[in-house]
Amino acid sequence: MNFELKNVTTMSKLFQCIILVVFIFTIQMNALPLFAASRGLTVVSKEGKSIDLYKDYHAVVIGVSDYDDWPDLPNAAKDAQEVRTQLEKMGFTVSLVLDPDAQKLNSILTHAHCDLGREKERALLIYFAGHGATTELADGTSMGYIIPKDCPLQDRNPAEFENKAISMMDIEKIALQIKSRHVLMVFDSCFSGSLFNMVRAVPRDITEKSAEPVRQFITAGKENEEVPDKSVFKECFLYALGGDADGNKDGYITGTELGLYLESNVFNYSKGAQHPQYRKINNPKLDKGDFIFLAGGKIQWERPAPEAKDGRVHITSVPASGKLYIDGAYSGETPQEISLTPGTHEIVVEKHGYKTQRETIQIRAGKDINLKILLEAVGGSIAVKSNPSPANVYLDGKLIGETPDTITDLKPLRYNIAVKKEGYKDWSKTVELGTGEVVAITAELVKVQQEVKAPKAGDTWKDPVTGMEFVWVPGGSFEMGDLFGDGAEDEKHIRTVRLDGFWLGKCEVTNNEFKQFIDETGYETTAEKEGTGGGISNYGEADWAYMKGINWRHPIYPADEIKDKMDHPVVQVSWDDAQAFVKWLSNKTGKKYHLPSEAEWEYAARSGGKKVKYAWGDKDPYVNGKKAGNIADESFKKVYGNATIWEGYDDVYVYTSPVGEYAPNDIGLYDMSGNVWEWCEDVYIDDYSKVGTDKPIYKGSGSRRVNRGGSWRGTPMNLRASFRDDLTPAYGSRDLGFRLARTP
Repeated sequence: MNFELKNVTTMSKLFQCIILVVFIFTIQMNALPLFAASRGLTVVSKEGKSIDLYKDYHAVVIGVSDYDDWPDLPNAAKDAQEVRTQLEKMGFTVSLVLDPDAQKLNSILTHAHCDLGREKERALLIYFAGHGATTELADGTSMGYIIPKDCPLQDRNPAEFENKAISMMDIEKIALQIKSRHVLMVFDSCFSGSLFNMVRAVPRDITEKSAEPVRQFITAGKENEEVPDKSVFKECFLYALGGDADGNKDGYITGTELGLYLESNVFNYSKGAQHPQYRKINNPKLDKGDFIFLAGGKIQWERPAPEAKDGRVHITSVPASGKLYIDGAYSGETPQEISLTPGTHEIVVEKHGYKTQRETIQIRAGKDINLKILLEAVGGSIAVKSNPSPANVYLDGKLIGETPDTITDLKPLRYNIAVKKEGYKDWSKTVELGTGEVVAITAELVKVQQEVKAPKAGDTWKDPVTGMEFVWVPGGSFEMGDLFGDGAEDEKHIRTVRLDGFWLGKCEVTNNEFKQFIDETGYETTAEKEGTGGGISNYGEADWAYMKGINWRHPIYPADEIKDKMDHPVVQVSWDDAQAFVKWLSNKTGKKYHLPSEAEWEYAARSGGKKVKYAWGDKDPYVNGKKAGNIADESFKKVYGNATIWEGYDDVYVYTSPVGEYAPNDIGLYDMSGNVWEWCEDVYIDDYSKVGTDKPIYKGSGSRRVNRGGSWRGTPMNLRASFRDDLTPAYGSRDLGFRLARTP
C-alpha cells in the first residue's frame, strides 16, 4: 500500500522494498600480541592465527504490527520473532519488544547505547521491523524515518510526526554513541535517504585486519522496489545466518560474504524484482575491518587461569546434551569442563538429528577456554497420503503438490498440513516436527453431502484468487454456424449442437489479472522469450510489423505501457500463454478452468444460442441506446485512414478499452463482439461438421488454433458471432487475448 502524502512517501511493508541498513562500528583492538592474556571471541584466520574480537553477543529485536494510524503489518511481529529464534540459536542474548509507542521506542534505543552499548567487548545487534517513511529536505536530499506504533501520518499532523518518528539522523547519533566494538543495525522497513557515502566492499579471507574499525551496509533492495508481504530478503537473510553465506566454508560469515550471498540469492528468488546492495563506508579509517558471524563451528572465549601446567576447556553445545569426544575418546555429554595438556586437540560433538561437528582447539598452559559449539540440524520430512487420492497438499497455506507426497528438508518447527479435494471437506493437521524426524500422516477425506442449488442464466460467481467474475451459461441446443447466409465458407456447415451448462468469464482476462500470474510464477510469455511481438512503431502510425520490445507489457508499440491500462484486456499473449494461465489458476484454486470451446464461445456470444448476428443483436452496435462494443469506428479511422469501419459509430477508443465499458449481451457477458479476439480451446478444422454435436471440441491433428469475436479493429464482417479465425499457437498480437471458462 502506497501513501502519497505531501513531502513524505510512506511505504507499506506489504508492497515496497525492505531496506536493511547495517552499521558496524569496530573499536581498535588492544595492541597486545596474539598470545597475550585477553578476553573475547576468538576466530581463527586461514593462516591459523587467533584473532580476538569480543566477549559476547547481544541483540534487541523490535517488531511493530499493530499501528494506530498506519496500516497494520501482520508479518512484522512474526518476522521479529523468527529473527529472535535464529539469533538465539547463534548464541545471542536477545530482548524482544513488540508494538512499542514512540516513548517506548526511544527508551529502547537509549537502553541500547547507554546500557548494552557501554560494554566495549560486545557485539550488539538492533533489529527493527515496521513501517518506514521518507521526507524531502530543503536541499533536495531525502531523510528516512522508522515509525513507532503511535506516530501519526505526516500530512495529518506534521509536528507530531516529527516529534515521534525516529529519523536516520537520530539513528546515526545513537550508533556513534554506542561503545561496543561491533554494532549491527537492521531496519526491516521501507525508506530512502543515505546517511553515508559508501564504496563497494571486496570479499577476502579473515585476517588480523578483520578486527580493525569498519562500518558496513546492506540493503534489501533499491529504493521503490516492490516485494510481496512474505519477504524473500528476510528468508534469505535467515538462511545466510544459518550458514549458507559461509562462502569459503571456514566456519565464519563476514559482512562481505553476507552481502554477496544476499545480492545473488535475493535477486534470483525474487525473480529479479529485488537488487540487494552492500557497501563499506567511504572512510580510510573505517573501511578496513569486516563484521564476523559464527556460521556454525565454535565460539571460543579465553580468560586467564591460575598458574598451572595444563589448560582447561569448558565445552558447551547448542543444543545441549551432545555426545563429546576429545581426541577420539568419549568424555560424556555437553556441557563439560576438562583439563588438557598444552597443544592441539580434536573436539567432536554428536547428537541425534544434528550433523556431527568437529573442531580443533589450541590449549595453552595456565589458560582457560570457553568453547561453544553450534550444531546444525538435519532436515526432517512429512509424508502425506490421502484417501481418496490424489488431492492437493498445502504446507502453511502454500500449494506444494498432490498426494501421495513427501515434504523433505524441513526445519524443526510447527507446520500446518492441509489436504483439499473438490467434493470433499478440507482436512488439516498441525505437525510438531522434531530435528531429523520423519512423520507420516494420512488424510481421510469426507465427501461433502449437501444439496447443490443449480445456477440459473445470468448468475455470477467470483474467483477468490483473481477476483475475476464468471456468468452462468445454461446448457441447451442451438444451430451453430452462419444462419444469415453472409458468412465465410468455413461457417456454412450449420449443425445442431448440444452443450452442458458452464461458467464463462464476464469479461476478457485483464492486464491486472495476468500480472498476478506473472508475479507469482515468474512466467515468460512467448513474445518475451522471442524478444518480438506484432505491433506498430509508435502511436498514430498504422504500419504493423513484428518488432523488438513488443509484448504484453508494451502491447501496441515499444514505448507503450500498461500501468494506466490494468483494467484493459491483456494482449500479445499466445495460445500457449493462455494455457499456462489456465493451468496456474486451476492448480491454485482446485477449480477446472479451460479456454472455451468454439461451440461454447458461439453459444455464449449469442446469449444461449439465439439467432442473432452479433453479440448485441442483428443491427447497429447499441443495446437500449447504449454503445455495445469497442470496434473499428470513427476514432479508429482517424489513425488508420481508409480502413473499413462501422460508419457513424464512435466508441472513443482507437485501441483496447477497459473491459466491461460497453453494454453486455442478454446474459451479462461483455465484449463478446469487439475489443480483442479471444483464443478458443479447439484445433482449427475448416469443416467442423466433421466434429461431433454433443459438447463438441476438436483436438485432432492441425497446426492452428481457433480464435473468435473480432476486436477494436473489427469490421462488420468479422465481428459476427459465427465468424471463425485461426492462428498458430505461438502467435501474439496487439488485439488478441482470451477469457476463461470453468466446468462446474
